[in-house]
Amino acid sequence: MAIKYLTSKEVVGRLLYALATAQQLSWIGEIAPTPFSSNSAKELYAALGMVPAMKEWIDGRRLQKLDDKAFEVINKIFEAALQVSIDDLRRDKTGQLMLRIGELAKRGTSHWAKLVSNLINSGENETCYDGKYFFAKNHSHNKSGTQVNIIEPDISALTLPATAHGSVTAPAPEEMAACILAAIQQLLGLKDDQGEPVNEGANKFQVQVPISLMNAAYGAVKPAVFANNGTNIIPVSDFQINVVPNPRLTFTNKFVVFRTDSEIKPVLLQEEYGIKTSALAEGSDREILNREHIYTIDTSRQVAPWAWYMACLVDMK
Repeated sequence: MAIKYLTSKEVVGRLLYALATAQQLSWIGEIAPTPFSSNSAKELYAALGMVPAMKEWIDGRRLQKLDDKAFEVINKIFEAALQVSIDDLRRDKTGQLMLRIGELAKRGTSHWAKLVSNLINSGENETCYDGKYFFAKNHSHNKSGTQVNIIEPDISALTLPATAHGSVTAPAPEEMAACILAAIQQLLGLKDDQGEPVNEGANKFQVQVPISLMNAAYGAVKPAVFANNGTNIIPVSDFQINVVPNPRLTFTNKFVVFRTDSEIKPVLLQEEYGIKTSALAEGSDREILNREHIYTIDTSRQVAPWAWYMACLVDMK
């Protein structure tokens, strides 16, 4: 009886199917647009600023050019490779190998989440178009004045408008609600390069937290009344808040509030080419010399901070 092997065609077919049918995490689309297409090693993006605000007509029109700031995003190549013994291909009667191939595809489809999460984790050291870090206390652009998108609510001093108290790593839901509202308040107060409110009318926000703050975050936005019978302002406000527990975040006492109802997004995605697959299989030197096949995925892409004024880092003290 002939020995039945899984062929590379079957393996690659499974990989391509898993890549095509996998669902991207929905929270990414809330804070980042569809990836911008790139056709070179790097791309230059214009930060044009806002159009002028309306003013009283006095002695004719006052013409104003768009700003000419720009920032560069350099693509990087990312890859993953799976080494498979041809004996495993022969013995895969229970489909375990094909499950692993499906997992390789998931590594590809979750890659944007990894890149964006890494950007959030390092946001206090990632430079924006204005030359300041993504999360900083010294943003400025023309007529905006100096602006801050990091707030440091003091939980330890019990200065928040809350009657129940926890710690910076385990805040009470009432404290967490106060911190979330403080971040939204900060975002609503920011101005554009014309000195006009940049988040005027915003009412949809994403609260992205590490897993350790998940309970506090859900407890802050869901109940109408807190455990101590205090009224929760968030459910009765016009704000729509989506809590995202992100296991990739490394914060312990921090979280981020993003505005999500604007066409402009806080994070930029850039892609030269999407996930590609390849195989060294039947008849290759790897099979002849090492009795193995190699299955790979790779992509060329990058993420970058974009609209810093739609993100606020909350650093609880």
